[in-house]
Amino acid sequence: TSVGLQVAGTVTATRFAGDGSGLTNINAGAITGLTTDRIVSTSANVVAGNGGTISFTTGGVSGTAYIDTTGRFVAAGVSTTGVISGSSGFFANTVGVRVASPTAAVDISGTLRMRNANLADTCVAGSVGTMRFNTTTQRFEICKQ
Repeated sequence: TSVGLQVAGTVTATRFAGDGSGLTNINAGAITGLTTDRIVSTSANVVAGNGGTISFTTGGVSGTAYIDTTGRFVAAGVSTTGVISGSSGFFANTVGVRVASPTAAVDISGTLRMRNANLADTCVAGSVGTMRFNTTTQRFEICKQ
């Protein structure tokens, strides 16, 4: 039979038995030997480090993928089947749209749609070679100055 313990003061013990799930209001910083700079889950293979990254263990290798301090997911061979959104992108080689092995900088199989451009933009030295579609004149315009 167990009975409740009521104490008015401090309880000191060398150890507690059980899973600790009922313990509340514990100051983790006051526990000797406890690392409070990260969260580690051995079952989920995730580490939230004090440097601001969250790393993942895959295939038994730790740190194979991570979320960096700017919120980007980084991993070798990352692939997605959903929408990718961003303010800019850089591709070192070629980009294929419905083309598995592109042979040009941008290789498209299908229709390319150009929407109305900002017609206030003028053709200046930095825009040479750009192309836009003018919905007012229904024509393509290429900057060649």
